[in-house]
Amino acid sequence: MVEKEVSFKNKQGEKLVGYLHIPESRKYKHGIILAHCFTCSRHVKLMREMCDYLARDFLVLRFDFSGDGDSEGKFEDSTYSKEIEDYNSAVKFLLSYKVKSIGGLGHSMGSAVTLLQGALIQR
Repeated sequence: MVEKEVSFKNKQGEKLVGYLHIPESRKYKHGIILAHCFTCSRHVKLMREMCDYLARDFLVLRFDFSGDGDSEGKFEDSTYSKEIEDYNSAVKFLLSYKVKSIGGLGHSMGSAVTLLQGALIQR
């Protein structure tokens, strides 16, 4: 597995920072986005371990929501609505890698954001 630091912008123009986990074979058709909990970041051990496992077969993105970890923004501006927008930016970023589909996983509040964003997406 190859781990590559990446960044992309959210709707507000803030830089979101993450890691892209690429299968060693570089062959993937599907992607997965991991969303962290309310007071966490992409550096949580559980997130890293899940990426190590999933990146055997999937292109995996774990990123910091705005105001968390190394991403721009203010933590006090964190709301479900804003995190859903951040997640949507992550979806757009991962789609640029030509994946056929994207699955989502989350921890705690990240699970709620994943479900809410999934309900809003049109495809």
